[in-house]
Amino acid sequence: MSTESNDDVFSGEHALSNASSTMEVFEYDPLSTEEILSKVPITARNGGGDSANVAQLRMSVRNMGDLLNHASSELDHWQRKCESLEREKQELTLEKASLKAAIEELKVQCEEMSKLEEHIEMIEGENAQMKREIEALRNEQQSAFVYQRRIINCQNEALRKAELAQKEAKQICDILEEVRKQYHSEIEKHRETMRKFLDLKMKYDQDMRQLEEQFSEAELKATTQRRGYEQRIKQLQDELRTRITAITSSTYTAESEHSRNASKVDNQL
Repeated sequence: MSTESNDDVFSGEHALSNASSTMEVFEYDPLSTEEILSKVPITARNGGGDSANVAQLRMSVRNMGDLLNHASSELDHWQRKCESLEREKQELTLEKASLKAAIEELKVQCEEMSKLEEHIEMIEGENAQMKREIEALRNEQQSAFVYQRRIINCQNEALRKAELAQKEAKQICDILEEVRKQYHSEIEKHRETMRKFLDLKMKYDQDMRQLEEQFSEAELKATTQRRGYEQRIKQLQDELRTRITAITSSTYTAESEHSRNASKVDNQL
């Protein structure tokens, strides 16, 4: 009887140690459900009551692990969605940089147009100079036929240059008009891109807020369940200590009774 009592005490201490280890695993690694379950002892003493409680505890721990794994899957899903939005944001940033480069190129073209305008002004200055020369030749027309021919030649050259200048001026005006249209078109595209970017950013911020709210709710629920499981484990430990104490006391009483009976028999003999 003494040997069986000692075995019961050893089994009770071993179960208490395993229950403490279970709390440590639960506290530091709540997702390792199988490890927690492997550390919870299953015994069938005193009518099987402990076995039923432990089985219920194992089922509760498994449910909590499933819940946390589900929350982890949801978190991975939203993280992938955030990464997709981030890639779209980077694409929009690259498109913005491309538009900026196009605007810079248009600025360069505008500078070239400005140079062409300066050239036109120079041609106009030359035309004014030619007109002054023509006027001088007209004053000398009566004195010599040579001067008259020279005036005619100068007039023809001036007209030719004037026509050429007019054609160049028209081409420049057409180019400027085309550049203006292209510039406004690029600006409108940039505005549309910025509107899309702002819409995506607003949707990204909204998704992030919803994700944070869902994660907070899941974390609060998991914390509440964990506290309940910790209280239940502590209760089972207290009950186990009480039973161990009762078994130890009954063993000591039985051994004392056995010693007294043996002494009586020896005295009778």
